Amino acid sequence: MSVEELRPEDVFTPKNDKVNPVSYVVREGVDQRFLQIVNNNRHIMVTAPSGSGKTWLYKRVFEEQNIFTKIIDCSNVSRLGGFDPEFERHLATKGVVKQKGYAEKKSAGIKIPVAEGGLSNERNYQYYDDDSFLKFLEVFQQKEPWIIIIENLESIVRHQEYLAQLSNLLKLLDNPDYGQFKAKFLLIGTMHEIGNMFDAVSDREPIVNRITEFNNLRPMNLGEVKGFLIKTFGALGYTMARGDLNYFSEIVLSRTDGVPQRMHELCYEFAILMDSDKSFTNVMRHVSLASQRWVHTRFTAENTTVDELIATLGKRRLELLYVVVERMRSSYTVKDVEDAMRISFPVSVGDKTLGVSQMLKFFADNGILKANKNGRGYFFQDDRMRMVLRARIKKDGERIGFETLEESEKLWYNKDT
Repeated sequence: MSVEELRPEDVFTPKNDKVNPVSYVVREGVDQRFLQIVNNNRHIMVTAPSGSGKTWLYKRVFEEQNIFTKIIDCSNVSRLGGFDPEFERHLATKGVVKQKGYAEKKSAGIKIPVAEGGLSNERNYQYYDDDSFLKFLEVFQQKEPWIIIIENLESIVRHQEYLAQLSNLLKLLDNPDYGQFKAKFLLIGTMHEIGNMFDAVSDREPIVNRITEFNNLRPMNLGEVKGFLIKTFGALGYTMARGDLNYFSEIVLSRTDGVPQRMHELCYEFAILMDSDKSFTNVMRHVSLASQRWVHTRFTAENTTVDELIATLGKRRLELLYVVVERMRSSYTVKDVEDAMRISFPVSVGDKTLGVSQMLKFFADNGILKANKNGRGYFFQDDRMRMVLRARIKKDGERIGFETLEESEKLWYNKDT
């Protein structure tokens, strides 16, 4: 497709099943490290928040290395009642069906039952009575090592039965009867810490020791965001001055935290606005409007929660939220927040007692924040909420306000409560 033919929807494709070469950006220390882990003999586990680029990372690496894969979706495991039905679903696509009781055979329009066992070619199906996992490995085996991708692990993380099944599958590939087929697992999910995932499994340590956890899937940094913008908007034929690029890069990083899916979404809104202004003469105006559209259309549930919360917020609570979303990157203690509030709002705060601990607990009770296990710090329960708050909380000097969804009206707060 030529540059002239490319449209924003061709470039910004975060949910596309295939890796988009126009918008894929290699992250330093991420792609190469993942390839190194793939090349060792252990199973792999990748856990990162939704939208982090897990799928595109492994697909790009496997395509470049010509590694064959089959995907087992834990959403189906949960829906169908176990891993065996999911293996059987894949086998059926190859005309291989497990024999269960009696099979029906049609002859001159009459259904004739055929006894169980052995192989048959009824209805163009090949029947088997083996272990479904073993048959799956046999049917999809490759000459070279290949990978079984277990996607959406979060769908079974609270189901001890399915986790026990998964742990058995991991161990079976050490058995020569199964290991002969040269397969290994790649586990993909949004939860954290592999050890915690298998806590409920009786033989946790042998399972954990079979897996290399890949935890390098970080957000993009400022340089990578710039590279993404140069590549994507260049593909659309847009020209961007250095100053505009720097400004836009910082806005994109600030709004999206460098999460690839969110960058695609925000930049798509911006590209639509810039379609008639490819010289970038109104960057600041279009960036502001694109950010509003992105927040209002992509985060419906979070906006609803925030709107319901507005009535309970006074100036002091909004000041706390501001410093949390703007200055804190991971977990933070009461002292961290109080120090940041005194720096950001020296006149408003002064030497007053702030009650930061009570305010943090209020936001935890309302589902915005969550306390660490040790109870000494807090973090956002959902990064999407942080993105919404960062876009909608406005600061002008020491004035603090909240952007409504109607015509970008701002509600300024004056009382300290």
